[in-house]
Amino acid sequence: MYDEWVIASQDCDLAWKALIGSSDFLLELRPAIVDAEVKDWGIRNSKYLLDTKGNCIDNNLPRLQVTPSVVAAGQHLSCLDDESVLRLKTWLGLRYDRPAVPQRYVKLARSISEKVKAKRGRTFADLVRDVLIHFTDEKDSTNPFELVAVLNTKEASPETLENITEWLAEIALGAPAELGIATYFQAVPDSGISLAYIENAFSLDVSNVSWPFKTPGPSGAV
Repeated sequence: MYDEWVIASQDCDLAWKALIGSSDFLLELRPAIVDAEVKDWGIRNSKYLLDTKGNCIDNNLPRLQVTPSVVAAGQHLSCLDDESVLRLKTWLGLRYDRPAVPQRYVKLARSISEKVKAKRGRTFADLVRDVLIHFTDEKDSTNPFELVAVLNTKEASPETLENITEWLAEIALGAPAELGIATYFQAVPDSGISLAYIENAFSLDVSNVSWPFKTPGPSGAV
């Protein structure tokens, strides 16, 4: 069904199988497609952008596991550059760590997400790898939250960081007060974001696949 595929097996698996000379293992392949609508370099988006031409991987498409002989029979087209490989590894890892926004915050996350994706913000949004939202679990209904825009370090000049922080502040402070109160907003290079923050924050794109407005959320752990 698809003409082009990307090998998505882990480096360590490939290296170990090559070291012991094994050929009876399986490689994971992901179909590569062209989708001009995908323009964001998201960390947790369901679609991963391979390059600036619109080539991407859609996590909703079927993946295959094949023997090395199947790969050897195909035509090698190209390799991703080192930076894209690193982004792909991050994306593959976070596909299994993509928690839904807690139901009490869904309306807030959707409201902010719509503002991030608005056309007048595309100049800035296109430079952002992801916009993370962090909620402070207060017992009252104020729903305080933080917004952090994560940029590629190479593009994170002081001027760019300042401009995107201002853009982010406009979005954060424009959120309906009855849904949540912004307590912090900042644009940071990806080299300045901690793993702990990523683990405790949510990608705004998550709200697009969270529980529907009129459907009660599940009970228990989410």
